[in-house]
Amino acid sequence: MQRISVSKMLWLTIAVVLLTIFSFATTSSPVSAKKATKTVKQTVNLQVDCKHLSAEVLKQAQARGDCPQSNAINTLKPFDTRAGACGTTSLYITDNFNGGTPTITIAASSSKGYMISVSWSVKWVNYDTGGQNGYGGSQGYFGDNWSRSDNPFTGVGSVYAILDNLTVTTGYGYICYGLQPQDSGYVD
Repeated sequence: MQRISVSKMLWLTIAVVLLTIFSFATTSSPVSAKKATKTVKQTVNLQVDCKHLSAEVLKQAQARGDCPQSNAINTLKPFDTRAGACGTTSLYITDNFNGGTPTITIAASSSKGYMISVSWSVKWVNYDTGGQNGYGGSQGYFGDNWSRSDNPFTGVGSVYAILDNLTVTTGYGYICYGLQPQDSGYVD
């Protein structure tokens, strides 16, 4: 297994933070109001962001079959990302029956080496009260499977939540992003 130097790890962490800041600056309008429907836990693919890899890491990703071999990656239009599978990500709401404070659990699982950093942003809306908010953060993390649970006060009602942004940096140097898993349900 290849070791990563401290300077490379620091650079990758800075890159993740900058990508997170950029994603918040380009995020579209707040979650639109729509009637909450009951869904089951949703797990979606975590993708390799082939467009933003360094030349060295892109070459390794192409050799592993995780990114296309052509140089078309560098000629993509802005916000047009071509990607390969990198793992999974999920979001799940649990009603705690405590007056409007559910548990929202988010998770990521890497199939492309261990994770070295994770950043996330969750948005939620209560369709009955009109309340909406969000939270997020970032952390260094070493492992293949990551999860966290938070207990935001949403109020009682039909609550919808989405993992609006998830960015994972792996030990391979891959920058992977989540595909916005979501859940909804009634919170007592």
